[in-house]
Order: sequence, then C-alpha cells, then structure tokens
Amino acid sequence: EKKKSKPLKITNELSKIHNKILEIVVKVEIDSRIVGRIIGKGGATIQKYQKESAATITVSPIFGEHRFATVTGSQFNVAKCLGMITRGLKENARKGDSDLDSKYYLLCLIVPSRICARHIIGKGGHYVSTIRANSGAAITITDFMVELLKL
Repeated sequence: EKKKSKPLKITNELSKIHNKILEIVVKVEIDSRIVGRIIGKGGATIQKYQKESAATITVSPIFGEHRFATVTGSQFNVAKCLGMITRGLKENARKGDSDLDSKYYLLCLIVPSRICARHIIGKGGHYVSTIRANSGAAITITDFMVELLKL
C-alpha cells in the first residue's frame, strides 16, 4: 500500500522570511477627489485595509489632481490590498464618478520605465500578452509623467 505524502507545512518563521525576500512596492495613482474613500474617516478605512491585508499603505500629498498610494508588502499581501482598495472604490462609487456605470475600476500603476520594458512588456510584448491572457486585464502602457505634464 502506497503512503500518501504529507503536504509541506510552512512555519510562521519560514513564511516571514519568504515574505521579506519577496517584498514589493506598488505605487498607484488616485484622483485627489476620491482619495478620502481610501483613507476613510479618521483613517479607519486605510487602517482596515492594512490590518486585513498585512500590507502597508502610504498616501502622498496632493500633486495637481493626483495623489499616489504606495502599497508595500509581500506579493500576496500587496495584491490582496490592491483588490480591497479597488473593491472599496467601486462599492463606494458616487454619482458623477467616471467609473460609476462600469463593471471595472481603472487602476493606474506607476512603474519605472527601466522595469516596465524588461519585466512587464517583455521581448516582443511577450510578458504583457501573457498577463492579459491569464488575467483578463486590459493593460495600457503610457509615459505617465508626460501625461501628467499635459494636464
């Protein structure tokens, strides 16, 4: 009779080391008019997102019509936090929001150009095509700083 192998048990210590090694930082552009929906009254919403995702969120001062939320943590925790932010923005949409009637919420990630070409677009667009196919996400790549300066 064949013995079933036991699933590998990852200890908390090993998990902490793994998460530190794979820590990432994601910067997201947010319209200044709706950033309060991420922060919440007295910071309650942002604290909830941080507690439930175990990621860290910092929000920049106003830069024109934009602010930037920087989310830091393990890949899993950052993805979870970004999901919570986008769901929260969608669930708290108000009349006049550009995305109110949309099934999706536009999330603008800020990626340094030196990383974008190599790790997101890939040779001949291979990576971005794979990301689109596997996730169903619509991905548009622009020179964000040039777009900001046009405002």
